[in-house]
Amino acid sequence: MILSLRGKLLLGFGLLIVLLLVAVGLGYYSINEVNNAFLILSELQDYEEASLEEISAITARIDRIQSTLLLVGLLALAAGLISAFFLYRSILGPILELTRGCEMVEKGDLRQEIEVKSKDEIGKVARSFNSMIQKLRELISQVLRVSSALASSSEELSSSIEEISQATEEIAKTISQVAQGSTEQSTELEAISQETQKISQITHHLSEATQRNLNLIAEMKKGLEKNRLSLYEIEKAMKVTSTEGENSEKEARKGQELLFLLAQNIQEISRVTQEVAQSISTLEVRSQEISKIVDLITGIAEETNLLALNAAIEAARAGEAGRGFAVVASEVRKLAEQSAQAAQQISALIEEVKNDTQMAVERMERAEDRVQEGVKESEEVAKNFQNILATVQKVIQSVSNLGLVFEEAKNSQKITEKSAEEVAALSEDNAQMIQEIDSRIQGVSKSISSVALVSEENAASSQEVSASTEEQSASLEELTSASRFLAQLAQELRDLAATFQV
Repeated sequence: MILSLRGKLLLGFGLLIVLLLVAVGLGYYSINEVNNAFLILSELQDYEEASLEEISAITARIDRIQSTLLLVGLLALAAGLISAFFLYRSILGPILELTRGCEMVEKGDLRQEIEVKSKDEIGKVARSFNSMIQKLRELISQVLRVSSALASSSEELSSSIEEISQATEEIAKTISQVAQGSTEQSTELEAISQETQKISQITHHLSEATQRNLNLIAEMKKGLEKNRLSLYEIEKAMKVTSTEGENSEKEARKGQELLFLLAQNIQEISRVTQEVAQSISTLEVRSQEISKIVDLITGIAEETNLLALNAAIEAARAGEAGRGFAVVASEVRKLAEQSAQAAQQISALIEEVKNDTQMAVERMERAEDRVQEGVKESEEVAKNFQNILATVQKVIQSVSNLGLVFEEAKNSQKITEKSAEEVAALSEDNAQMIQEIDSRIQGVSKSISSVALVSEENAASSQEVSASTEEQSASLEELTSASRFLAQLAQELRDLAATFQV
């Protein structure tokens, strides 16, 4: 049989009272026996012929009674201590365990779980406490997972940006070398135009410069390919971060919507409570008005009764002629008496209605106080959810800004690749023209003009590539700033969740 907390207390106190009554009864019995024994002993001492054996027997009887009394007292004390121990173990022990769990939760430790096997009111409270801690633990774990995912994505994004920066630096160096090669080509072409006799030597220099250009362009293409892969990794990390942020925002918005609905329901309850209170107040006013009307009816009935009595007297004086009028007066008096009785009954009912109305008003006031407390608590919880939602929205906004910067970086990447292809095509044209110079010495002037024109185009393309590289560097700086801000937000979210131990 499962006992409630009240049952355990009643059982314990009942057992103690029974033991106390038994101990008192045995003590009273033992005291009577001792008194009888002393009385017999005093009577025997008055007689000189009393034997020593009789006195010794009475003394032994007194000793046995005292031993029995001492043993009963010890047994009662032991039974009381055992009852107190079991009461402590079944009532105070679970309460202390519940208090310890609450103190650990107050310190932020959500790993506690109260072990209470009792099925009374304390056991119900402990199980409800364990369920609440489990739900809090799941919520904090979800926040920790989201913050960890954000931090990991930020780290991957920072790493990818560093790789892109390195690739951009390599591209800038390559473009500088390409521009330097173009300058050397122009110088060599001017030397060819001035000194035709050194055509073979200048052609050799042009061939070397063109080969360097081709090698540098090949290295630049490798850097661009590496840059493209890094941009792809950044895009993946951004998608993961955006997805996690949107999921967090959805969960936070669901919680906020539920709290909003709860607040609306509480406000609706408050409004209905106030309307009921107003209706009850109106009912009380109407009851007072009805009481006045009943008092008026009672007065009218008394006056009618008095008038009927006077009419009966006058009819009696009239004799036979006033008999019919006497009958009417009698009926009027009966109606007046019935009206007075009905008015008294209505007055009693109205008094009961007033009492019930007063009780209802008091209960509605208490209900209104409880509703206002619920409104305050729901507003506090709503503020906490609003803070979490604002943090998540900051993260999503940062990811969105990061996406815009990423698009600019992709555009710069495309422009750089296109410029590199143009430079490669121009370098191949240079190589073909140099071969034509080697095979056609007679058309040196025409070939030199063509090569000079190509060198100018090469220099212009190099400038375009350099400008694109600078734009990409600026975009990378914006990406770096955005990724740092994202990492900072993720760390703040992790610090908020780390105050709890799950």
